[in-house]
Amino acid sequence: MRIDLDLNQINALANRLRAADRQSAVEARRSIARSGVDLKRAMAQEATGSQHFPGIPASIGYDLTFTGDTFELEVGPEIGRGQGSLAFIPYEGTPVAGPSFPDPQHLAEAEALVLGAQLESILEIVV
Repeated sequence: MRIDLDLNQINALANRLRAADRQSAVEARRSIARSGVDLKRAMAQEATGSQHFPGIPASIGYDLTFTGDTFELEVGPEIGRGQGSLAFIPYEGTPVAGPSFPDPQHLAEAEALVLGAQLESILEIVV
């Protein structure tokens, strides 16, 4: 008994899925980078206007790293940049004074919702 199968369509579908996977990774990287910029700007805006820490907004940066299939985004004051080394004071407070800047967690949560929606739309395109 002999069975002949034409796998051309299956191979074409596999190739399209591989290409879509590569494209979705590029789009995801762009979305995450954009979230880093947006979060950096929002944190700098909240830190603007401090009489004692005027250099904190300029010290806020973001770092985006990719390892294999993992994207990592870190946003906040950078030690050694402007007053970044002192940023713990207005964000965490001291033993005699509380924080003078709002906790940036609410900004991260709001941006996570936006990023989640963007990544979801990328996945819809792939599927």
